[in-house]
Amino acid sequence: PPTAEEIAELKKESEQLKKIREAVGTDAFPQMLFDKVFDADVERLRSVEDMWKLRRRPEPLKYEKLLSQASDALSAKDDVLKDDQKVWSLEESLVVFRDSLDRLSKRMLQLKKAKEPAAADPIITFDKDDEDTLDFVASSANIRSTIFGIDRKSRFDIKQMAGNIIPAIATTNAIVAGLCVLESFKVLKGDYGHSKEVSLPTLNFCLPN
Repeated sequence: PPTAEEIAELKKESEQLKKIREAVGTDAFPQMLFDKVFDADVERLRSVEDMWKLRRRPEPLKYEKLLSQASDALSAKDDVLKDDQKVWSLEESLVVFRDSLDRLSKRMLQLKKAKEPAAADPIITFDKDDEDTLDFVASSANIRSTIFGIDRKSRFDIKQMAGNIIPAIATTNAIVAGLCVLESFKVLKGDYGHSKEVSLPTLNFCLPN
């Protein structure tokens, strides 16, 4: 069972996420989200010493420092957003991150305004053909890549990856889950002799036997 310290940490995390959600549409929202994902969460990950014995330790980023270095990128924002083939610099990625969040925040506020009182809170789902969500995913991926020492990619390359890899992963997960459930029925019935090991292309996994 979780310890009191772990429960307190989960409550703290929940409160932080709630404050970030409530800040959607405000000037503070981009920095709050950036500080959480690219600074605080990375610092927490860095503290797990065993993870970095054989790997490069990630480097957290400071929003205000990076923003102060992005004056040229800010002035060239329109040109940055037009070029699908260019690999954005870290500063340009921050500019796109801020701009995409502004666009998405406005959409979210409109959705909340239009929703029925009894309806569930609206959400914006990722679509590779949705420029706003694609810009957010591409800029966030490049910022995180920088943190972990991974080569950044152009928006065009990221669109290709997001359009092909993400649906493939979702489909594979659904197939695996379905097969696991089918085999679990055999285990629950005690029919162990008929449970199987199943192989899929590029993915091998064992079911209960």
